[in-house]
Amino acid sequence: MALRRVSKELSHFSPELQTVRHVVEDSPEKLFAKCEIVVDSVRKMRTSCSVHVISRKKLLDAATQHGDLSCALDIWYRLTKRADWRSLEDVRRTFPSADGVGDFTVFNIKGNSYRLIAEINYRTGRLYIRHVLTHAEYDKGGWRQ
Repeated sequence: MALRRVSKELSHFSPELQTVRHVVEDSPEKLFAKCEIVVDSVRKMRTSCSVHVISRKKLLDAATQHGDLSCALDIWYRLTKRADWRSLEDVRRTFPSADGVGDFTVFNIKGNSYRLIAEINYRTGRLYIRHVLTHAEYDKGGWRQ
């Protein structure tokens, strides 16, 4: 059951990670921790510069508040800090479900159960995390103010 859940989580990411998904499905005995396989594949990705994520504390706070969110946020963080994004189209190559909403970029986390809202300055390579919300909290719209 955990194997199917990991495979489903990996299916939301870019095509570069699809090989990792097949490793997870074909070799369950190699699955020591959900995040380790993804991290190994991210290390192999080549990027010319990385995104500076500000601040990871909001991710850690959200993971503490929502216990089922820690691995998904860790995967998102590791993929993001190694990315080389110059536009929303580049972001969508890594996270196809990312949406631009005004000045914000909204990421679906953990199968659309949570939303991570960030501002990205493509010129400086900085990503400012504004909110990590449940889908219900996001729909209320209070985060836009």
